[in-house]
Amino acid sequence: GHGHHGHGGTNHTQCRQAQKFFNQWWPQSALASAFQTLCYRVGATQAWTTLQGLLGVPVTGTLDQATFQALLNNNNHALLVQQLLAGVTTP
Repeated sequence: GHGHHGHGGTNHTQCRQAQKFFNQWWPQSALASAFQTLCYRVGATQAWTTLQGLLGVPVTGTLDQATFQALLNNNNHALLVQQLLAGVTTP
């Protein structure tokens, strides 16, 4: 094999898996787009950690059942998007 690891802990495979997940449940959504932006900027673990902090679920750094449920139950994705993208611009 010729797998190469990304820099700064960024795992693009996990970002692609996340993209599939968001596109399955919220296709073409601003949330999907915002998460991708964050994921490729800071890495999947940090992106999920940020989202979990916003959702108020236990932080695992991965997509888990609690995070999925919280996303389903969250009716203000627009606010989540703003908060996620605010995290992107912070150094």
